[in-house]
Amino acid sequence: MLSRTSRTAFTLIELLVVIAIIAILIGLLLPAVQKVREAAARIKCANNLKQLALAFHNYESGRGYLPPLKRTSNCAGEAEMAQRSWAADVLPYVEQGNLIAGYNLNQDWWVNADGTAPTTGTPGSLDANPTGNRALVRNHLRILQCPSTPVTDRFQDKIANPRKTGSCTDYFVVGGLGVNFNTNAGLSGANALTVPADGMISAWFGCGTAAVRPRSTLINATDGTSNTLLLAECAGREDVWRDKTRYPADANDTGSNPICARARGGAWATNDNPYAFGESRNSGCSAANASPTSGAIPTSLMKVNGSNEWGWLVYAFHSSGANVAFADGSIRFISEGTPPQILGMMASRSGGEVIPSN
Repeated sequence: MLSRTSRTAFTLIELLVVIAIIAILIGLLLPAVQKVREAAARIKCANNLKQLALAFHNYESGRGYLPPLKRTSNCAGEAEMAQRSWAADVLPYVEQGNLIAGYNLNQDWWVNADGTAPTTGTPGSLDANPTGNRALVRNHLRILQCPSTPVTDRFQDKIANPRKTGSCTDYFVVGGLGVNFNTNAGLSGANALTVPADGMISAWFGCGTAAVRPRSTLINATDGTSNTLLLAECAGREDVWRDKTRYPADANDTGSNPICARARGGAWATNDNPYAFGESRNSGCSAANASPTSGAIPTSLMKVNGSNEWGWLVYAFHSSGANVAFADGSIRFISEGTPPQILGMMASRSGGEVIPSN
């Protein structure tokens, strides 16, 4: 009679087969996990824009007009006329009232409590011991950041006279169409769009009797609030992003940065935050600078997710598109294939265009 022996372990071949099966399962699972993570980030980003759009509505309900997209004058003795963006107006309506309570609305956004600001510094090295607005605007606010952005906590650090430093946002107020929109978008003849004087939200500037303070309301959107852009993504500033390539700004560079790169208007408090589509072709780098971002922004990047540089279109790190908020408070996802002409139609509040439904 033959004796039977019991097996207490796998053979080498069996172990290899099990390991191969596990590796295949992991390989199938990882893309699904990444897609779920991106879907959650995209939803969070859309929710941020939703809350900000509703804050604009609540501001209008309380004051009778919308907050200006920017204030460009510092008027002595005139309340709320310091140079800054729309953010300080709407943040109290998104549960950031305690932060703004320490914000001096009568001083420019980049200054210390005594009104001073440094004029020099080392790129990437923020000045120590800021006070007043200069300290407050360095706060990284999650509601102003898209979680899909690779470098989340970024700074604008414009070393000039004065030095303007602040935490960056991934969102901006759409200021209509720039005078160069049709040229940059390659539109002419019957396809060219009428460029209005301003967009959904107007700028305030000037002091005293020379002050220009148009108080825009939702009623001014005669194209319809569901057809008029209010906010959109311009993610990644002040680093320059072209397609999916990053050219780091000095403030966000971890080492020596020989590249001239600055996607202007990144700070949430700066009055450079908003812009009109197609407003600029200047990247901020001299054409003489031998860097990838010198000279004009290529018109080939006049597309969704083409470039995040000031005055171009919209830019996000979501796959295949970007989130935008309309004046009625609705949030939509604009695909990368959306023609610039359609975006231009949506940036105009009273152009009278008929926007295609698909």
